[in-house]
Parts: sequence; structure tokens; C-alpha cells
Amino acid sequence: MKTLQPSELDTIKKELINQKVEYIEIIEELTDHIATGIERQWIDSDYPITFEEALQNEIIKFGDKGLRKIQNRVYITKAQEYYIYLINKLMNYFTSLRVFGIIALLLSIYALLIISNQSLLIASFSKVILTGSFAVFNTIIVVDCIKHYFTNRFKAIESRLLLIDVYSTILFVLSLMTYILFFHIDFKQLTYKNHLNLNSVLLIQSIIYTLITVIQYCTLYNLKPKYLKDRGAVEHYLNT
Repeated sequence: MKTLQPSELDTIKKELINQKVEYIEIIEELTDHIATGIERQWIDSDYPITFEEALQNEIIKFGDKGLRKIQNRVYITKAQEYYIYLINKLMNYFTSLRVFGIIALLLSIYALLIISNQSLLIASFSKVILTGSFAVFNTIIVVDCIKHYFTNRFKAIESRLLLIDVYSTILFVLSLMTYILFFHIDFKQLTYKNHLNLNSVLLIQSIIYTLITVIQYCTLYNLKPKYLKDRGAVEHYLNT
């Protein structure tokens, strides 16, 4: 039985890169799939088929932009897995003893906002505390996002990890959400536009700030360890 040579496997990988497949996990998986298809052609064919002909036959089977579509599906599936993981961890926080800590945080923020409306000095102090806390955590997330994304982008295509880009995208979305919720919502306008009393508005504001804090914490202490573990497993698999 005729089998593929290492040089021919390299040719398959180069062809996949030419087809705009840009992540090593996808390249390795598709290379195995195509190699199996080529060897099957050699077994089943009644006449000699060159490696180049067999390779093109396998590429054609994927259809127009089929390889890119496969890559996009894998990307979306992995992103969904991470979002679901994050949501499940957040739900665990609210269904375990940690909920008491969350309630305490909520009440602390609410009390701080209430007191802030009694004094300009306290208002300035509380603004520094809240803004500083959210800014520090968000900066950590943004820096982590940028570091991983550009490290991956500067690699050769055959060394890029899809997992890194998925993780970077999720961090970007979460940091953008934090920025919008904290810095671009004018809660005072809710009092005038929706005829809500001040205490109700401050309670809504406290709930949002608490959720932001919990999401940031969960991102750094739950999602990131999962990503590092998954990345280590992928790199170990690729290096063996």
C-alpha cells in the first residue's frame, strides 16, 4: 500500500495555507483528513493517480471556500464553548455560598452611591474608588487581550493557534462591554426620562456595577485558567 511521504504532507499543509486556512489546529486536522482521502483514492482507483491530482480531488470535495467555512465553524464552536463556560461559572457564583459575597458587594456599592449624593467630597472619593477599580481590572483584561492577540498574529501562519484568537476576542468583547456599561451610561438621565426615584436608579446602577465586577473576576480567575489549560493541552498534542 502506497503511503504519503513527509514532503507530501508538507505540500498538503502549504496548499491549506494557500486556501486561507490560518490556524495550526485546523491545518493539522485537515492534513490528516486529506492524507487519508488521498491514500483511499490510490487504493480504490483503477488507474494510477499522481499525488497532485489526488490532492486537488480532495480540495475540490470541500467546495468553494469550503475550507474557510470549516475553519469559521470551528472558531464559532470554540467561542460558544468559552462563553457557555463563563456563563455557567457566573451562574455557580449566584447559586453557591459566594452569593453572600456578591450581595455584600452590591450593598456596599449601593451604600457608597447613596452617601455620595449627600456630599461632593464623598462623591469625588467614591468616583475615584469605583473608576479606579473598574479601570484597573479592565486594563488587565485589555493588556492580556492585546498581548495574546498580537503574539499570535506575529507568528507564522502554520504556528498560529485558533484558541488564542478565540480567547483574545472574548476578552475584547468583555472589556468593551465593561467600558460601555461603566463609562457611557448616564444613570442620572434614567431619573428624568423614566420618572424613577433616585434610590431606584442607584440600585440599578449598583446591580450593574456588581455584575461588571463579578464578570471581571470570573474572567481572570476562571476563564483564563481554563484557556491556559486548554492551550497547554493543544500545544502538547501538536508537539507529540
